[in-house]
Amino acid sequence: MLELCAALTVFVGGHILISGTRLRQRAAAAIGENVYLALFTLFAGASMLWVALSYRAAPWLDIWLPPSVLRWPSLVLIGIALWLLVDGVAARLRTRPALPPPAGAHAVTRQPIMVSIILWAGAHLLVRGDAATMLLFCSFAVLGIAGARSQDRKARARHGDTGLAEAAAASLVPFLGAARLRLGELSWQTILVALILLLAMLWLHPLVFGLSPLP
Repeated sequence: MLELCAALTVFVGGHILISGTRLRQRAAAAIGENVYLALFTLFAGASMLWVALSYRAAPWLDIWLPPSVLRWPSLVLIGIALWLLVDGVAARLRTRPALPPPAGAHAVTRQPIMVSIILWAGAHLLVRGDAATMLLFCSFAVLGIAGARSQDRKARARHGDTGLAEAAAASLVPFLGAARLRLGELSWQTILVALILLLAMLWLHPLVFGLSPLP
């Protein structure tokens, strides 16, 4: 368990301290953007592998026993998280370098990609009550929260308070902002991609992890 704690500290702490602070700009200015991205990708991949191996080796220690009925809301959260991720990425790719307008996933929250990580972590915490899993996904939830705040700071630095307020009328917390999710503005292509990813996850999860997410 100590090794898992160390691995998560390196993975989550590295993302928050390097990618989420001015160290990123300083490092990129010193060694070049492409070299920085290559090195950070290598760090992220290596530390994530360490997390995975440490998690597999961690002893099983039950904290609580989740009832099987919680698998249904867990699946719903996973589906929403996948849609937020796909729609959020698609919107950013369409509008870059401008901020996406408050439509689709960005009408739910102005940081749908980070919120998808939080929901994904929360979905797993609903159905797994062992210590290693709770430690793992609580850490990912912290990473998502820190990442959302970091993305807000970067957007404010690039576009100013006015630009951030106009382009992201949605709150950071889902559904609390002025923006409203409208069915006519939804991209059915991103919904279809998210559904395909959900079905693929349901098929691959027992093969890769040995556990079915279905009730």
